[in-house]
Amino acid sequence: MQATALEEAILKWIAGRQPSLRARLCSAQVVDREHTGAGFYVYLSPDKERDWDHPPVYGPVIESAQLDSGGGCILWFSGGEPHCLEIYAFGNDFPEVLDRFRLSDRGSA
Repeated sequence: MQATALEEAILKWIAGRQPSLRARLCSAQVVDREHTGAGFYVYLSPDKERDWDHPPVYGPVIESAQLDSGGGCILWFSGGEPHCLEIYAFGNDFPEVLDRFRLSDRGSA
């Protein structure tokens, strides 16, 4: 499954700020995507059924005219490997396709 432009941008943003994760994030493959209406769960290889056993990494704030209040994201881990990228709206709705966006540090949005 192909990563969306937003997913790729978020993973690159995190890799640029977490050098120890760079190689793993560059090789991560999207294996499943679940749109919840308020965001997405983007499952990365390996298996999406594994437990999250590493502290999460909070990603950038997502700014877009397509989002009423912006959004955010969290990268979850399993077995020490990137496992699930959770993308969510700060408001009620997150569109299935977000094609115009800007990523910013959490303190600068």
